[in-house]
Amino acid sequence: VEITKNKLNIPNQDDSRAENPVLFVSSAFFESLLFLLCRCCFDKAWNVSYGIFDAIHYLCTELGIRWAKRFEPEVLHAALFALKDCPREATSFLVDKAFVFLVRMISFFFSSPYSSGETVLDVLTVPAEFEVVRAKGKYPDQAPAPSINDSATVSSSCDDIPEVVIQMLIGDLASPKHIVRYAARFCLKHISRAKNISIVALVSGFSSMIKRMLFSRGLRHMSLCDQVGIVDALAFVVEEAPSLYGISNHQILVHISDLLRLASAADGDKSSDAGLLADKGAHVPGIDTSFKGSRFSNARAAAMFLREESVVKVSDVNIVVPAEYPYGEQLRVSTLILFRSVVRRHTKSFFDAEANSTIGSI
Repeated sequence: VEITKNKLNIPNQDDSRAENPVLFVSSAFFESLLFLLCRCCFDKAWNVSYGIFDAIHYLCTELGIRWAKRFEPEVLHAALFALKDCPREATSFLVDKAFVFLVRMISFFFSSPYSSGETVLDVLTVPAEFEVVRAKGKYPDQAPAPSINDSATVSSSCDDIPEVVIQMLIGDLASPKHIVRYAARFCLKHISRAKNISIVALVSGFSSMIKRMLFSRGLRHMSLCDQVGIVDALAFVVEEAPSLYGISNHQILVHISDLLRLASAADGDKSSDAGLLADKGAHVPGIDTSFKGSRFSNARAAAMFLREESVVKVSDVNIVVPAEYPYGEQLRVSTLILFRSVVRRHTKSFFDAEANSTIGSI
């Protein structure tokens, strides 16, 4: 690696590099090695992959961005799969290793926009909630976010971002797994800040893909974990790319209306014919009707398998990973965040709507 790195770093010797047989053979060897390491992320068990993470990161950083940029989609695909492959029952320590690997590779391909000691929050975190924990001295101050051009016009800064990378991240916004959804939001925000472009400019070329992901099925026809993923993804799109789909969009209004009906049915509204959601205590409807005439059982997800809020430190940057809740609770939290984003980003349209209109009825 050191020999190849020194050869690659010789200035103004592009022609001699191409003709250098030592450099040609060594570069081909390391290209093959990198592909094999990425393949191991898919082939090996999740609990024996952590040495592979370090090897991929070392190989890319040592040989430099000019050499590794060609393999950016393959490396990030492997990093995303490694995070998805970690089961929910795995400890936070083991899952964080896969998450840190993804963050390190994103920071390598898109230089980190964060200053040393900065605290990075999830884009869906309610600021008031963070103020409470900061008042208790739990986290350091968060640096103010830089101003970003909010135009939907695709900037020239997007030219060197592989489309397949953005497609992978968009597809994982609605993942049923909590840590994967958060990682996708984090990576998109990271790229947005590193390239100084808005999220709407970053994803505007994939509006049809996002539309299929969010609106291809009604919420009442999905499983609970899929509902959580879709509502989280929709909240992110409304919050970070409000001009992509306006509040007058019929499909968004249908989702919001379905969420209201689902919640009211779960809370005992007999007049609603919506499918059943979890109730306020996150109890999911069961098939056991012998429980004192109630349609809800006391079964809940084991809390030992859920992640608590944690701070992952990568290169002196503190990344606050939000807590994971049972699906019933998470759907209610995500629904409230979605309503908050709708009101924040479409305030005038929301409050000025006629009472007899679809928006006004909400």
